[in-house]
Amino acid sequence: MNDVPRSPLSLLKSRTGLIALCGVFAASLVMTYPLLSNSEQKVATDEEGNTLQTGVVIESPFQHTILAQGEVDSRQKATLISEVNTSTRVLWLAPAGVDVAAPLRSPVDGVVKTVRHPHRKLSVIVIQSVDGERQEYEFHKQSRFSEVVITPGESVRKKQILAGDVVCRLDSSDLEESEQKYEIRVNDYRALYEKAIKDVEIRKALNESKNAQAELNAELAELDFQKYLKGTYPQQIEKMEGDLQSSREDLTRAQDALEFAERMAFKGYKAVDEVEKARLKVMKLEYDVKNQEKSRQVLQDYLHGRTLLLLRENALHLKRQAKRVHLSGEASMAQYRVLKSSRERVYNIYQNRLDWIREQLDACTLVAPQAGKVVIAAEGSSRNPTLLEEGSTVRERQKIIHIPNLSDMKVQARIHESMISHVQEGLRATALISSLPNEVFDCGLTSLSTLPVPGNYPNYDQRDYIAEFRIAIPAHLAGELRPGMTAGVEVVANKIDEPVIQVPMNAVFQAGPKHFVWVPFGETVLRREITVGQSDDEYFVVRDGLLKGEQVVIKPYTHFAQEVAALRLQYPEPMQADPNWQAQELIEEEPLPQSEEEFLEMIGYLEEEESTVPALYLSIRKSGDSTASIGD
Repeated sequence: MNDVPRSPLSLLKSRTGLIALCGVFAASLVMTYPLLSNSEQKVATDEEGNTLQTGVVIESPFQHTILAQGEVDSRQKATLISEVNTSTRVLWLAPAGVDVAAPLRSPVDGVVKTVRHPHRKLSVIVIQSVDGERQEYEFHKQSRFSEVVITPGESVRKKQILAGDVVCRLDSSDLEESEQKYEIRVNDYRALYEKAIKDVEIRKALNESKNAQAELNAELAELDFQKYLKGTYPQQIEKMEGDLQSSREDLTRAQDALEFAERMAFKGYKAVDEVEKARLKVMKLEYDVKNQEKSRQVLQDYLHGRTLLLLRENALHLKRQAKRVHLSGEASMAQYRVLKSSRERVYNIYQNRLDWIREQLDACTLVAPQAGKVVIAAEGSSRNPTLLEEGSTVRERQKIIHIPNLSDMKVQARIHESMISHVQEGLRATALISSLPNEVFDCGLTSLSTLPVPGNYPNYDQRDYIAEFRIAIPAHLAGELRPGMTAGVEVVANKIDEPVIQVPMNAVFQAGPKHFVWVPFGETVLRREITVGQSDDEYFVVRDGLLKGEQVVIKPYTHFAQEVAALRLQYPEPMQADPNWQAQELIEEEPLPQSEEEFLEMIGYLEEEESTVPALYLSIRKSGDSTASIGD
């Protein structure tokens, strides 16, 4: 593995080992400046004569754990709140800690037909679903708080509570009074609305009857017009033509008879009276022919046109009359519909208000939505909480009762923002409960908040993330955990099972990308570069540069200040690019140093008596070899 250090032979061949072996020789060559040595010091003291404290390099399995404090809570906690839209009083509360059972919920949408109570601890509820099927559901009372909370005739929705354990009752006297008032108003406006519905139906039937009669009259008038035009008038003309033709033939015969009578009278065979009689008949027939011709002419020239005009206008008049009847009926129907809509709107307003009042009345009875234990909600600060009690005033949306499921518990802990990058969902952890000090609970990280929460008093600026750990509860401890218990969680962030070299964290000094330790070597102290891997709060994993059992100086930056400062110069921290940085302005505001000596003097590194830098150190810096060690 990469975490296993190299052998001593490879250490001697490495650049760091070569520097360590040549430290004494380099120190004797450059006695004018202590930074050029490889930290050759007496084991007992540092640069200023202070006693050195050392730590030991160990080899063991590595495990990075994160500790967090929190409290126990239920993962399935139901909270009952006041859904009454005004402030009200608590009339009754179930005792804290009492067990409640799961409620009976409706499996279908429908209407409650009947509720029977065969005996004291059994109730039978009959529901007719929307598809017409009737089902019976039994509810067994588990405690003295159990009761049926619906009434016959009430509409129910799927999963609505039909019966269960009542845990709280709120004052509903004002709501009951309002319910009575609105029931009276709803009944009055329901009667007016139903009357308006009947009036609309009656007017609709009357309009249909009038429209049918008017349309019938118009159609009959049109038929009369067509009858005269295509039937009566041609028939009259034909009859007149026939009568006229018959009269003309009679006239011709009469004229022939007159001529015959006159000849016979001239010869003496007929009397004069017979001739006169034949003449009178001819005159009568001539008059009839002329009269019939005039009648036909009058019919064709005057009576026909007048009759056509009358019949046509009568048909058009009746069509217009049918349209007027239809429009008049629609206008009357619109008035009835407006009246119906107005009464329906007022009725719905009062009905909705009555339904809302009844919902508020139902909200005054709080039923346990799940099995668990009753926990009375507290108001106020965590230091001075105030529990609700009978007679307390509660506001809308105020928490009244918590019902946790004690079979599914969690630890809700705070993790500091500096550790948040090491944790993720799915990590395993162990929890210790303060009230059960001899038990260790296995748990797993189930959720981690996306945003931090502010710190508590007095560290308001602290930022923590909320982590939830699900607890695996052994069978013999079922029901022992309670919400609010204090718990400590130990999260395993990183783990290496095989032994690896580890060095105390406070013995490592980091300069840019490099890591250094100071190792006592005989009567000297040698600086050594190491390669590190994972870390926790106490140790670094060493991949290269140290061996098990070696001693390292603790807090070297407090003992080798000059050498640490030189390393910081040699391996500066990478600078972050600033998008608003203006190079020209910075140069004009504060000129850069022109030499290494000016730079060291500017940062306060050189003391007043040290005004020069050794030539060897400056040559190394000017050569541009950023990887060269001072010991080189």
